Amino acid sequence: FQLDNARSAFFQRVRRDLSESSVFFYGKNKVLQKALAESEDACNDGLLEFAKKICNNVGVVVSQLARVDLEDRLAVSLQDMSDYGSAGSVAPYAVRVEVDPLTKVLVRQDSGEPVPATAEPVLRAAGMPTMLRGGQVLLAASGDVCHFDVCEAGQKLTVEQAKVLRVFGVKVDDFNIRLVEHLAL
Repeated sequence: FQLDNARSAFFQRVRRDLSESSVFFYGKNKVLQKALAESEDACNDGLLEFAKKICNNVGVVVSQLARVDLEDRLAVSLQDMSDYGSAGSVAPYAVRVEVDPLTKVLVRQDSGEPVPATAEPVLRAAGMPTMLRGGQVLLAASGDVCHFDVCEAGQKLTVEQAKVLRVFGVKVDDFNIRLVEHLAL
């Protein structure tokens, strides 16, 4: 299996959800290879070839389930496993902060609550034109501008963009486990 946007807490939750039928091994590639293929002459050829394919960011899952059933159980377990983006993450979609043209008050996208006044310096430092008025954070754009583009789809996030996304409650990193190779013994 391969992890996308690896998060320890999410991975532990998947391990716990599938613990009655599957065991996940994730760690150093050389250790996993050695554990699967101690020596070439004492090992099944299929298992030796499988062990050679362990490279980069992969792990091994041993399961009593058929591959299709394991994929189905993983899909159920992986629902709602999103986290805030970090610097260097790739934005899966463009994020635009929209405001009411009359009030220009900034609100969180996840809850609809106004952005707290304590977040205004963070937004301003990230290049967002903001100002405080009456304890509310407003978009200080000129004229009819009622939006601010945080990031584009496919763009690597900067530190500032990641902070802005967190302030607005936008989660762009989806944790995922993909089965990439299968060996039936």
